[in-house]
Amino acid sequence: EACEVMGDLLVAAGKYADAEAYYDNLAKAPWPDYKMRANVAIGRAQLAEKKLAEAEKSFDTVLGIAAEGPLADFQRMAATLGKARCLAEKGQAEPAEKMVKDVIAKADAEYGELHSRAYNTLGTIQRKAGRTKDAILAFLHVEILYFAYPEQRAEALANLEQLWNEVHKPERARKAREILDTYFKNSPWAQQKGG
Repeated sequence: EACEVMGDLLVAAGKYADAEAYYDNLAKAPWPDYKMRANVAIGRAQLAEKKLAEAEKSFDTVLGIAAEGPLADFQRMAATLGKARCLAEKGQAEPAEKMVKDVIAKADAEYGELHSRAYNTLGTIQRKAGRTKDAILAFLHVEILYFAYPEQRAEALANLEQLWNEVHKPERARKAREILDTYFKNSPWAQQKGG
């Protein structure tokens, strides 16, 4: 678990290669759910680095592990979201959206962090598909229902700032930027300026 925490800290600092080394140590654990967690984390770090092929392979590794139980199911859903994001980046919005909606439908309501990632992924997919209003609704799910997850909320707010400007709602865009600058000023999402 210490390796996972160190990896998460390194990802937050933008040191993805160093993070992967810690996640690789986690993957050496003998338990399947730890191997799955490690590969989900590696895939997320690779996604952040825009290494789509490597990220998709990491997520496929998780999906290929035949472990049972709620922990394994949770990691399988997390990997599905990661793979959906990879597909969206490659322009395959339709299968990606179906994968995310399946996760939203199956995931237990108490998995708030997973749901927040799912709605951010859905918003990203819809945004790439040119469905601005649908994207806004997906990101608003995170801002309104899953605001307790800072990383996910910051991502939603950064997207909302840009989307509100696109639909000519500058006051809402300013409000999203204000929240980002006040509560998430050190987040990479706050470094992006909405247009």
